[in-house]
Amino acid sequence: MAGHGRLPDLNRLRAHFAPDPANLPNVVVQLVPLATYECLIGTAETGGAA
Repeated sequence: MAGHGRLPDLNRLRAHFAPDPANLPNVVVQLVPLATYECLIGTAETGGAA
């Protein structure tokens, strides 16, 4: 068995499994103000630690 007992070549593995940059999607993240989340946590103090 060829290569038995030897570690794989990391550079060769990276080249083989790396994503093709031409096929990667362009992701745009739009940040919203933190005040937008106030309705989710409410305005009342609970007095407890998170």
